Amino acid sequence: MGEIFAVRHCRVGILNEIGELLTPRVVVLLIGERPGLATAESLSAYMAYQPKATDTDAHRNLISNIHTRGVSTEQAAERILNLAASMTKTKTSGYQLREEFPAVIRPEIPG
Repeated sequence: MGEIFAVRHCRVGILNEIGELLTPRVVVLLIGERPGLATAESLSAYMAYQPKATDTDAHRNLISNIHTRGVSTEQAAERILNLAASMTKTKTSGYQLREEFPAVIRPEIPG
């Protein structure tokens, strides 16, 4: 685990600057939604593997709708850890890395 810090009034592109300054393997950026939106209590987690100045949104992964009626904080934490492990293993992020979800078991419905 690396440094934990806060950046006030940032945008997602700050991932690139963090990557250039600190050269981390994986960066996780938690951003709260703007006040006035339907889900203003929601968080989004933007993630990138070794972000650099030339990266775009295509190089990032996103877990959104982290709130009580959406993705729970427990689910989000598990997904963030799993995605970070996948990034470290595959040495990539963004469009080249898809989040893997466990198979859904559907109950049989009597016909």
